[in-house]
Amino acid sequence: MQVSEHEILTIYRKGYSALTSLHGALYQARRDFFRDGVHKKGRISDQEDGMQVQLRYAISGGSFVWEKHSDRRLTERASSIPGGWALSFYNENGGVRSRTEYDGEHHLRRAEYFAPGGEVQESLSIIAEHPDELVWTFRQANGEQTETVLRACPVQMGTAEQAMIDSEAGEPQILAARLDGDFCYCTEEEYCRRGELRERLGSGAISTIPVFVPDKPLPEPADAQEEERAQEEALPPVLPQPQEIAVSDLMEQIQKMEEKLGVVRGRLCAEPEKMQNFPKKESTQPDVPKLAGEPRSKPPGGRAAARYTVAKRGADGAVRAPGLCSGVHPVPPEAAEEIPRAVQSIVISQTERYRYFGEVLDGLRHGRGRTEMPDGKTAYEGTYSRGRRDGLGAYYYKTGRLCYAGAWRNDRREGAGVGFRPDGGSLYAGTWRNDRPGGSGAVIGSDGSVCYAGAIENGRRHGVGASFHAKDGALLVARWQNGIPCGGVTLFDAEGRIRYTGRWQNGERHGMGTSYSADGQIEFTGRWQNGEPVSGIYYENGLPARALSPEKYQESDGKKKDRKM
Repeated sequence: MQVSEHEILTIYRKGYSALTSLHGALYQARRDFFRDGVHKKGRISDQEDGMQVQLRYAISGGSFVWEKHSDRRLTERASSIPGGWALSFYNENGGVRSRTEYDGEHHLRRAEYFAPGGEVQESLSIIAEHPDELVWTFRQANGEQTETVLRACPVQMGTAEQAMIDSEAGEPQILAARLDGDFCYCTEEEYCRRGELRERLGSGAISTIPVFVPDKPLPEPADAQEEERAQEEALPPVLPQPQEIAVSDLMEQIQKMEEKLGVVRGRLCAEPEKMQNFPKKESTQPDVPKLAGEPRSKPPGGRAAARYTVAKRGADGAVRAPGLCSGVHPVPPEAAEEIPRAVQSIVISQTERYRYFGEVLDGLRHGRGRTEMPDGKTAYEGTYSRGRRDGLGAYYYKTGRLCYAGAWRNDRREGAGVGFRPDGGSLYAGTWRNDRPGGSGAVIGSDGSVCYAGAIENGRRHGVGASFHAKDGALLVARWQNGIPCGGVTLFDAEGRIRYTGRWQNGERHGMGTSYSADGQIEFTGRWQNGEPVSGIYYENGLPARALSPEKYQESDGKKKDRKM
């Protein structure tokens, strides 16, 4: 089977699919199939956007099996069509959102996008004779169709140069991941505009450093009524919420979550002085804490049967401890002064027992409650479901320091939460998957500064993210893989000025790249090796000055020198 470097693996249409799908499981499976030329199959079970995802696939020369479920709901499925296969993508209501068609050799030939009524709204067709072009067909409201030829323009997602180009030419509406890289498909006019901007960036005519224009001062109002009206007019328009949460917004949500946890603690325990305060951060270690095991209550009849005293059974059948607020009626002031009795005694060993204060259902911890260590420190405080931590809750180390505060699901950390180190130093704030940091988040040092913000996978930096260096204030924006920056990166100094953009390896400049001076002028562009330039062009005042080649010529004095231009 002949495979072209222009082979489209996946395609993204804004408004019909998520950008993360461009390099998702389908991209990886098709890339491996075309590159290796052998049968590919597998099963994947993972978390996506807080949902449990199950994927089963097989790709070979004569078959294409692809079936994906999200929380038992079908989201993607492949089927046979005359001359090939079709992969359908379903919305939450079970209707087809989009469909891609492949020929008998798995080459992508057409992509269709459906309106809410089920009819095809628009489509993208591959031109076999012109692999760098797509035909975009759009169905208008009156039933007429318009066709537009789109050209492929290379993009480097996640770089400062691409961000500058997109800010001038507009955000790409159609993206394709091919064997030879990522491309956006646009009209001829936009294609020329993007090419012009790329040339100007390459020559240094324009800088990737954003220019900030200060707002003009408002005129002095004549009276109080005009002043109030002027302030209302000066308010910025309400912007739509971005798809990816910013670090500042994330920290605000964390603060609200901690406040909510404080309210829950006050309602669960009648003696607030027994609650554990949040520890002060002392260490600078940025590691993510590991979660120690927390005892689970066992149902009656087991080897370690739980003992509990029945207080009063409510209308919902739940058993509540004496002195604990039910969540419906407020707690009287005199009740808050009573010492609550434990509902369960959880046996850990012959010498260690945990006590539980809270709601019980059928002998299991269920609802709001607090599990207490033998020395009186809180082990876990929050909500339970059938004996397992589920919902919002806070987990503590045996020292009494806070370990984790956030969302739980089936006794595992799942969703938004904050994890602290045992010494109370650095913390991780973001999303958790399968009891480990995963998705997006930020690592914050003991001094309160952000060490890293971006994509996290299995507790490690993986994906696009930014690393901050407190010593020199430098900012490194890169694509990370297993905790290490690799590929193309952009380096900024403490003043926000770009200092380097290019390839990166083992923590140093390595490969093709360009360095910049403090005033934004190009200093050197060419090939780097272990942090040092080895071949390329040096610039002075924005103009080429001299060339650097691997083999420098020798002058009569025996010294090696660069060639002058």
